[in-house]
Amino acid sequence: MNEPSVPILAGQMIWGLLAVASCAALGVHRPRKIAGPVRLSPGEPNVRLAGILFLVIAAWIAVPVMYSLAFAGRSGDTATKLTPSAMVWVGLGGYVAATLAVVLGNRLRHRPLGDFGLRPGQFFKALILAPAAALVILPLVFWSAVASEWVYSAVGYKHPMEHEMLRMLLDAPWGLKIVIVGVAVLAAPIVEELIFRGLLQTLLVRGLGRFSPSPRSPWAVWTGVVLASLLFASVHEAWSAPPIFFLALCLGYLYERTGNLYATMGVHLIFNAASTTVFLLSR
Repeated sequence: MNEPSVPILAGQMIWGLLAVASCAALGVHRPRKIAGPVRLSPGEPNVRLAGILFLVIAAWIAVPVMYSLAFAGRSGDTATKLTPSAMVWVGLGGYVAATLAVVLGNRLRHRPLGDFGLRPGQFFKALILAPAAALVILPLVFWSAVASEWVYSAVGYKHPMEHEMLRMLLDAPWGLKIVIVGVAVLAAPIVEELIFRGLLQTLLVRGLGRFSPSPRSPWAVWTGVVLASLLFASVHEAWSAPPIFFLALCLGYLYERTGNLYATMGVHLIFNAASTTVFLLSR
């Protein structure tokens, strides 16, 4: 990957400063600002959310595990790696299974998924909110990536310069390229936001709220966001963890402050689309 030119870095610096100024104007640094609207009924038991989350994670993991076992059984070699094409389809299958598990598991609650921030009116608000939030979040994530690269360079840590799925784009046939882009730009943001923000973060914040003065105390909300962000970063490639963790913090903050899951999906989609576009233009 080519190094960014001086004009691009200068533009990113100005954009980053404007983003920091916007955060200051919005009061993001004030702990209590994160405690936005209550999404679920206070009387709803957390065990239902935990059951749905367990079902979703099991479905998400089961598809690639079952496919890998079947593939190894056919080849007779448990050490055989999946082909790039198989990895893409297995990943897509995992996302589809997780989405179905969310819908089916939510029947345990006897409540609509809209409670998690997916009401029709919130979708139209997100059409404005997501791009506006992305304008603030993206440059900050860029500079967190730059800072992590400085640390990696200082300690002599070498790593790939792009996500494994993006590397598959280079040699994939056009049909597979479309699937890869669809998975990276559309499927991943939707499903990962459902799991990590909608279910996991909501469950963590509600659980921690029982040990704080109020259910929506800044301490409980911030701790839940940080824990969910750490887990989100842990399922990505290790070298990308610092900027991914920072992105997750921003998405978690946005979700708690607005209660709009469509907005976090939109920002996540814009981030993945921008990363994919930059990767393709740099080749």
